[in-house]
Amino acid sequence: MRIVIILLSLSLLAVVNASNENDDVVEPSPFCLNVVNAVGNTPDKTVKIFGEPTSKKITEIENTHNKNIIDKEIYLKYKEGFINYRYLSVTNEYLLLSAKLPSISFTPKLSILLPSTRKDFYSKFGKPNEENKSQIRYYCTFESVEWVEIYFEKSNNIGFSYVGYID
Repeated sequence: MRIVIILLSLSLLAVVNASNENDDVVEPSPFCLNVVNAVGNTPDKTVKIFGEPTSKKITEIENTHNKNIIDKEIYLKYKEGFINYRYLSVTNEYLLLSAKLPSISFTPKLSILLPSTRKDFYSKFGKPNEENKSQIRYYCTFESVEWVEIYFEKSNNIGFSYVGYID
């Protein structure tokens, strides 16, 4: 029995070491937290930054881990986009679930944070994790379940979206 455990441990160690040496490991982008802060990391801060939304919807939902706890989803709709939060009752905190805003609605802070051309993004943040003709994506976590996407038209930034993750 001891031999099997040792062999299993050595095998797992080899797998961990191999994955650490892998050049394809996805590194998270350093600016995701800055994007979340620029949008406002609570609904109240978002309203202070962008003004009153055209509509606001609050939905009560069951907590994923405990059906006896009620969380809330807060959806702020603006003329040009939206910002969506989840309020976690257990920890008394807001998490940004998603946001989508065109560049015309960028605040000065967002305009500085999010360059206006694809070339400027590459210079400022390096190669994106994914890209195609109309967008680039930077992962916020190693697991790539959170990301910031930038949309382009003729290489010019026309907007962005953020997709968050809640366990």
